[in-house]
Amino acid sequence: MRTLPLPLGLVLLPLALAACGREVRADADAPTEGAPRLAADAGASGRDGAGVAGTDGADTRPVAPGPAGVASSSSVLYSERDAEVTSRIRGVVTAVLVELGDTVRAGQLLGRLDAAEQAAALADADAAYRFASAEHQRVLPLRDAELIEAAALDRAVYALRSAEARRDHARALLDHTFIRAPFDGVVSRRFVRLAQTIEPAQPLFRVTAMSPLRLRLMVPERDAAAVAVGAEAALHGATGTAAARVIRIAPAVDPAGGTVEVLLEVPRPGALRPGSAVRVEWRRP
Repeated sequence: MRTLPLPLGLVLLPLALAACGREVRADADAPTEGAPRLAADAGASGRDGAGVAGTDGADTRPVAPGPAGVASSSSVLYSERDAEVTSRIRGVVTAVLVELGDTVRAGQLLGRLDAAEQAAALADADAAYRFASAEHQRVLPLRDAELIEAAALDRAVYALRSAEARRDHARALLDHTFIRAPFDGVVSRRFVRLAQTIEPAQPLFRVTAMSPLRLRLMVPERDAAAVAVGAEAALHGATGTAAARVIRIAPAVDPAGGTVEVLLEVPRPGALRPGSAVRVEWRRP
C-alpha cells in the first residue's frame, strides 16, 4: 500500500509541543532567584521600620540581638526638665522678652504683666506693716515697766504679725507679674502675645532642657534579669547617634504587658533632640 507523505506542518507540530513542555517544566522546577533576596529585604524592612508604639514612648519589637539575648527596641527621647510656664494671676502682658529657640537661664525674665494694681496693694500693705510695727515698739517699754495689760501687748504683737503676712502676700502677687524661667533650657514654645489678657494657669511659654535626655523601654520579663543598672546602649536616630546608660529599673512587672520598665539617660545627646525617635542597640559587655 502506498504511504502518502505528511504535510510539513504536521511533522513539526509534535516537536514544537514537546519542546514547549520541556521549557514549562524547567521553569516550574527551577528555584526563583529573587526569592531569598525578597525574604532578606522583608526582614531588613521589619528591623528598620520598627516604630514607636502607643503613647508611652516605648516599643519592645525585636530589632537586633543584644547582650544576654535581650532584643533591642525603639523609643522616644524626652527631657526630664520640660515644663510649661504659666501665669498665677490674671493680667495683661506688657512685655515679651524671649522668642522661640532662645536659650534661657534659671530665673531669667521671660515676660511681664501689668503690675500697677499689685504695686498699689503692696504699698498699702507695707504702710499697714510699718504702723503695726511702730505700735508694737511703743508698747514694749510699757510692758517692761508693767504699765500695760498682757492683753494689750498681745494685740500689738498679733497685729504686727498679721500686717507682716499681708505685706508678704502683696509682695508675692507683685512678683507673679514677672514671668521667669524655672530652669536652664531653651524656649521650645511661645504661647503669649503682647497686650494679651491672660488668666491664672494659662500657659505662656514652654522651657525644655536639651540635656541630659532620657528614654524608657518596656523589656519583657524574661529578658529583664539580663539588664542591670549601668548597662550601656547605642542610640540611632534620624539626625545622629548617642550613647545611653541604664539608670533605673522598675522593681515590679507590669501585669498588663508582662514587661519591666527600664530607664536610660543620655548625658550628651548631640544632634538628637527631645521627641526624637531612636533605635536602641545594647552594647555587649
